[in-house]
Amino acid sequence: MSAKNVLFPAFEFYPLNTGGTFRQAKFAKYLQNYGWNTIVVAPDWNEYNCKGYFDSSMVSKDPCGVIRIPYIPPQPTGLTRQAQKWKNRLWRCWTYEFGELPEKMLETCRILINKRKIDAVFVSSLPHFVLWIGQQLYNEFNIPWIADHRDIVDQEALPDSKSFLIKHYYSFQRFKKVFQEARLTRTASAITTVSEPLAEKLRARNEAPVHVIMNGYDPDDFTNIEVKKNNKDIFQIAYFGSFFGNRHPGCFLDGLDMVCKIEPKVAGKIQVWFYGKSSDLINRYIARRTCASLIKKGGFLPHSEALKRQRQVDVLYLISHPSKGIVTGKIFEYINAGVPVISVPGDDDITDRILKETGTGKVCQTASQVCNQLLKWFHEWQVAGRIEMSPDFEAIKQYSRKVQASQLAKLLDSAIQ
Repeated sequence: MSAKNVLFPAFEFYPLNTGGTFRQAKFAKYLQNYGWNTIVVAPDWNEYNCKGYFDSSMVSKDPCGVIRIPYIPPQPTGLTRQAQKWKNRLWRCWTYEFGELPEKMLETCRILINKRKIDAVFVSSLPHFVLWIGQQLYNEFNIPWIADHRDIVDQEALPDSKSFLIKHYYSFQRFKKVFQEARLTRTASAITTVSEPLAEKLRARNEAPVHVIMNGYDPDDFTNIEVKKNNKDIFQIAYFGSFFGNRHPGCFLDGLDMVCKIEPKVAGKIQVWFYGKSSDLINRYIARRTCASLIKKGGFLPHSEALKRQRQVDVLYLISHPSKGIVTGKIFEYINAGVPVISVPGDDDITDRILKETGTGKVCQTASQVCNQLLKWFHEWQVAGRIEMSPDFEAIKQYSRKVQASQLAKLLDSAIQ
């Protein structure tokens, strides 16, 4: 049987170093194992248009055919900027943020469909305009499509505000976006998302069946990585990623402050490295803190270097998300690193469950718990030169991108029947 073709209109794709990129790129890589060829239409990302997420090591790693669309983010000024901004707030208007990119991507998809047999379309949002492309292609060519939600607009609680106007403004914006999201996916054959709590919300406002395909890890990314500690005299902790929303390092830093006060000699042998966007932001959180001297900034690392560095440190720090159903993709790299994970402050949800079932880390909900856990691990490391772990490799395997691609392939097969 000849392979079937699935079209991915994708906003995030190589060489953009983001969670959305890896979800789509790994689907594209492994779908071919299940009889599906993938064709991607994506922006032509470079170091000037990617807001700091460009990864030169990914330039030659396309897992499938990719058609790249030149993209210069619009930068309207003055009255034009304000007019487009308010138009966007009142209703859908892609031009404020993305300019001509959505229309150019749609037109490229049309040309592809006219030239080649496309059996299905898969789009992964946010942003919402990729859902619009999927809907348009269905309306024009009657091609079945699957709408994937890495995030949904109401996954987090509304920000607190004492102002009546501000509170209702945010409420209206959320209502508008939720309505828009559901309207754009009403023709989808199926809807996918990354967790069961998010799936429950989507089922309440969509007629199409909603399935969970979690994020995960690619086992190929972890081959031939040298597991050599950079410094045997310093106890190294590392965080990779950024801070956003309610995710911040406050509780963890409070625990570090306690370590400095309780055992200052121990603190003198600890380094905490922040890599990625957090390197630019950590200063605002450590001002006037006792633990400020322990903090090191490693800057942005290419993905392959980040995976290598994760295996060279002694502890990996994870900021678990307080909202139900939100799981940072970083955890799936962490559980493969062979290094214990400290998750702060825990989520009483999926992240906690993953660490427990895989045997790869501990959850600390308070500063004192952070302090006690770090001291326990430090003294174990000081005596044995390492921290003892007993990971459950079978539990880890269930989060493989290969497994997840097989799940998507089954949905695509069902959509075209």
